[in-house]
Amino acid sequence: MRNKLLFKIIIVILGITLISCDKGKAPEATPHKHAEVEASTNRIKVSNEIISNLGITFQKVESGMLGTWVSVPGKLEVPPEARYTLFAPTKGRLFWHKDRLSWVQSGDLLATIESSAFSEAQQELAVATQSLALAQGKKDSDSGSQLRFRQAERKYRESIGHMAVLTGLTSEKLEQDTDGTPYWTTLKKLEVRSQGNGYFFEVAVSNGELIKEGDHLGLILDVDRFVFRGLVSPNVHSKIPLNAPIRIKINDTTTIISALKGSLPISDKQTSKVWLEASVPNESRMLIDGSPVIAYVQIKESEYEEAIISEDCIIAEKLETVIFKRDPTTPEYVIRTPVEIGNRSDTRLEILSGVLAGDEIVCNGLHQLKQLGGGNAAESGHMHADGTWHEGDE
Repeated sequence: MRNKLLFKIIIVILGITLISCDKGKAPEATPHKHAEVEASTNRIKVSNEIISNLGITFQKVESGMLGTWVSVPGKLEVPPEARYTLFAPTKGRLFWHKDRLSWVQSGDLLATIESSAFSEAQQELAVATQSLALAQGKKDSDSGSQLRFRQAERKYRESIGHMAVLTGLTSEKLEQDTDGTPYWTTLKKLEVRSQGNGYFFEVAVSNGELIKEGDHLGLILDVDRFVFRGLVSPNVHSKIPLNAPIRIKINDTTTIISALKGSLPISDKQTSKVWLEASVPNESRMLIDGSPVIAYVQIKESEYEEAIISEDCIIAEKLETVIFKRDPTTPEYVIRTPVEIGNRSDTRLEILSGVLAGDEIVCNGLHQLKQLGGGNAAESGHMHADGTWHEGDE
């Protein structure tokens, strides 16, 4: 009994001793991960390699009056005065001297026609020339009547006129002296010459084919001269000023600036809309006759000049409209900049605040620059050439 009591006392003393030792020890620090607190920034570094790999392009902010524009669907056309249609002046056998789709100049020889009608016209003109010379001689010697001379002169004029119709040459050219003889006497075959510059676009008959008078032979298109033609409602037409500016969107990368010639004084029979027309330069000769396009006609100009950019250069982030502006002092950085948009016309925007005329902004590559969390990048971070963003300096 005494042994059991002694054992319990020893156990209690040991327990008290252990508790006292634990209280004397300093608490052990609990390990934890320090979170790196980083401030946000609106600057992103873009190297030349990143610009190249991501296809980033920059556009300068313009200054101007945006105005109010209306869209006008229409077509590009070679105008009627630049279409030269070839017809057979008489019957015969035709031989081409130019290939289809070759570029020709005004007066170039396109074809010759072997024709009995041409030979007959030359013989008729030769007789008329001799008769006129004979009547002139008798008139000068007072042995012939004035009436006979006038009849011979009229017959000659009819014959030279007929020859001019067949050849397409003027009477003056046919009568031109060549080594003591008129030019028309030197012609061996009937010639078909180009009436203007352009592509020999259409060939309607084959080489060596027999043709009849009036047959359609071909078509020349002067593609240096194009026009835009489109239709607008009478209500819109009444708002368009004379010689209004027009922007013709050829494709995603090409827009041509021109001015309206004015409205044509007729309406389309099917739609009752009014035709508009504008000249379109085509130095590259790449425009296509009959291709559909969209044009934008200015009906009202803005009152004040503002900064103007393309809508392709902005991006929406939550409740903000944002652009990425190249830092003018450190060009390898772009700055995320909220902007305020004013008027909108077609694909152009008026910017009231955020950028100034002459600033460079990103157009292609916007989405690659947009960052998670509203587009704000971490202060410590970098972008790889493949477009991925990593926080930290490494």
